[in-house]
Amino acid sequence: MRSLVLALIVVSLAGAGCGSNDNTTPTSPSGGGGAFTESFASTIKTGGTVFYSFVMGGTNVNQPANLFITLASVTNTATGAVVTGITPRLGLGVPSGTGCALSQSVLAAPALTAQLSAFVAPGTYCVSIADTGGITADSDFMIRITQGALIMTSTPSPQTFASNLSVKGTSVQTFAIAGGTGVGQVTATLNSVSPVKTIGFAIGVWRPDNSTCSVTAATTSAGGATFSLPINQGTYCIKVSDPGTLTDVVAFSVGIIHP
Repeated sequence: MRSLVLALIVVSLAGAGCGSNDNTTPTSPSGGGGAFTESFASTIKTGGTVFYSFVMGGTNVNQPANLFITLASVTNTATGAVVTGITPRLGLGVPSGTGCALSQSVLAAPALTAQLSAFVAPGTYCVSIADTGGITADSDFMIRITQGALIMTSTPSPQTFASNLSVKGTSVQTFAIAGGTGVGQVTATLNSVSPVKTIGFAIGVWRPDNSTCSVTAATTSAGGATFSLPINQGTYCIKVSDPGTLTDVVAFSVGIIHP
């Protein structure tokens, strides 16, 4: 099925890698029951535009279905830090020549919920991201494309993520929200760090194709920091990391409450 989807994408005029950059990384779809999610990850330059073509109905969804587009993450390419205070233009349309002719667009800050949605027929579409003036350096982004209601089981909630964090280390916990079009709320709290030390604390969208956490929001804390954000169907992640100040192992505990 992956070969079929990739072949269709190549045929679709623009295909993966169109736009102002050539290091686009589309991912193979995941999901079940005809619904699936794929990721569009690349780098956008100051003033740049990048787009990606995909096939709606690529997994035997041969009738109109809901489509959800989520700008999940924008981070500085050089430092990995979350780029804040930006609202690039996120667009949905159809390939046209060497571009993407948009049918709808929105100024979107990175989030855990779709900023664009549509009920569309099978066919070839494209999603684009364009800098509107806030991106001042090369930035990596990840856009999630979800077709239909995902067939999955929600991770039990509340959930505790407790482990040890080593010097220069990173620890990640994933959790899943069952398919559907509704929006709920996730709350993740860094309950404790022992001994008390400041560590990195982040929430984002999980990419199973390369086992990484595409960070949506991040902070540093010695305990008590909380993210409370709207969320809908998909697989997500909590990430804790050494911000470069640890000199020994610390223990941490994160509480996660979600739909």
